[in-house]
Amino acid sequence: MTGMRLGVIDVGSNTVHLLVVDAHPGAHPRPDWSHSVPLRLAEHLTADGDISPEGAATLARLVVDCVEVAESRGVSQVMGFATSAIRDAGNTEDVLAGVATASGATCRSSTATTRPG
Repeated sequence: MTGMRLGVIDVGSNTVHLLVVDAHPGAHPRPDWSHSVPLRLAEHLTADGDISPEGAATLARLVVDCVEVAESRGVSQVMGFATSAIRDAGNTEDVLAGVATASGATCRSSTATTRPG
């Protein structure tokens, strides 16, 4: 059976991390490439707990960078997960929609039970 090369983007408070894996049915995914870029999202929170427009633009740019790296590594599908810094923001939906528009990658806001890793 043929496997797939997948990219997983984990958006955390401090970094955006891309992990490229080779996945085969019935086997554990085998890591191929790891790419991390600093984000420091806490520096982009407003007094109301929203992610600032500058922070949202920075996040979108970093996810675009990760998607480009994933594509250069032959990834056939990219999935994204946004952890608590995004999930707890007041404008989560708008920020994730902006990321999807910019990058073509859908990031889901994870919960403690769905967080990758």
